[in-house]
Amino acid sequence: MSRVIDTILVPLDGSALAEAALPLGRDLAARLGAVLHVVGVSPHDAELAEVRQFAGRLREAAQRAGLAAPPVMRVGAAADQILAAAAEFPHPLIVMTTHGRSGLGRWLLGGVASRVVRGGEAPVLLLRSGAPVPPSSASFRRIMVPLDGSPYGEAALPLATMLAQRFDAELRLVRVAETGQLEESAYLSRFPVPAEVSAELIQDLVAQTDAYLAATSERLRSRGLRVYPVTLQGFPTAELLAQERDALVDLVVMATHARSGLGRVVVGSVAEELLQAGQRPILMVHPTTGDGEPAVGPC
Repeated sequence: MSRVIDTILVPLDGSALAEAALPLGRDLAARLGAVLHVVGVSPHDAELAEVRQFAGRLREAAQRAGLAAPPVMRVGAAADQILAAAAEFPHPLIVMTTHGRSGLGRWLLGGVASRVVRGGEAPVLLLRSGAPVPPSSASFRRIMVPLDGSPYGEAALPLATMLAQRFDAELRLVRVAETGQLEESAYLSRFPVPAEVSAELIQDLVAQTDAYLAATSERLRSRGLRVYPVTLQGFPTAELLAQERDALVDLVVMATHARSGLGRVVVGSVAEELLQAGQRPILMVHPTTGDGEPAVGPC
């Protein structure tokens, strides 16, 4: 299953920080053949003069970006209205920065971004405020896809695959064999696992991870993609952050929630931790479609 993006939405709040997402949104729209829209939300209790000033800034931003479509102005709670706007357009991708203070002084974009990611079905590309902003999607040469071995984690693959094809980027499929707790148990637990048992469990876990990544990578290589499987060992967040940094990753694409091979819900929290501590743009993909089934298919 290949993902299609027909619409790029860039929510703006009247701040320069929020507008930092606009150049990348414009470039993505051009490269994907999508239509770019800017979205602004005015609080219910905003003064008329404030609303007019905000609308003027949105029009100026749209003009600077060379948009033919007028800005989308909505009234209400910011995250709710951004999600409602996204639902009105075909196959949307939301591109926004993680922080920015409203020109109306009524909402902080950081909390809005979190609610947009959690509350809708559209994928959300988040640019970290304060981190270097990629000048264009041409900078997406290495795309990292953290996986956990589950269909939910693989929900990120169709969109990551499409981007890799469009931008001739390499895909780094990364799975962390969660050996950290096993290693700790061997030394720190009140009832430690015998060293030989711990070593055997770790070896099996790494072997399973290697096999999974090899099979997934081969499936994608058959489509002409450049795919590199990467098995890591330890604690997921620390290892993924190190891989993002050391491998010079340009974009992270991952599902917002998934279950780990150990049966624990971990990827949701890992994604949040990566977003808080990492430096690269992160594209969050919801693992379910409208009917609640995993949004995965042949890749």
